[in-house]
Amino acid sequence: MGPSGIALDLGANIGDMTAKLAANGATVHAYEPEPDTFALLAERFAGQAHVHLNNAAVADFDGEADLILPASFSSSPRSASKAASIAHDRYRTDGHQSRTIKVRDIRRILADLPQAPSLIKMDIEGAELDVLDALRAEGLLTPKTALFVETHERMDPSTLPRIAGLQAWARAECPSYLNLYWG
Repeated sequence: MGPSGIALDLGANIGDMTAKLAANGATVHAYEPEPDTFALLAERFAGQAHVHLNNAAVADFDGEADLILPASFSSSPRSASKAASIAHDRYRTDGHQSRTIKVRDIRRILADLPQAPSLIKMDIEGAELDVLDALRAEGLLTPKTALFVETHERMDPSTLPRIAGLQAWARAECPSYLNLYWG
């Protein structure tokens, strides 16, 4: 991916993938919902005009949601924010934290771009399947879109049939550029 490409980093955390994409000159739209982690991301990419930062989660709706952070967030925020989720309550245990955060609909994100993204990296802690369903329902991918997704079937094996269906769809939509090792 080069200077003319657009990349989406959904679930950017502190921006390790954003940095790699930006280093190649791509215009990167990075989304990170957790406010403290977003502050680190914003500090890291301050002054980089081709990196657009968004303090929001990505899902299949616009609005707000509770972001659930594991109890370990208080002692290790940089690593524990990687597990923050709007999609499941796995970490709603003693000591967890919750924040109301902004959520952006993937369809609106794509509609606001000047061209289709060349790459979408998605690590949004359980919301991936709903976002992929929205992309599929609306026909929003192009054959030149590289799609990299972390799914969480290891935490919920009941999602395996749904994931297999989404992989088959994605393979048909993006046959040359798809990383089929989701997980």
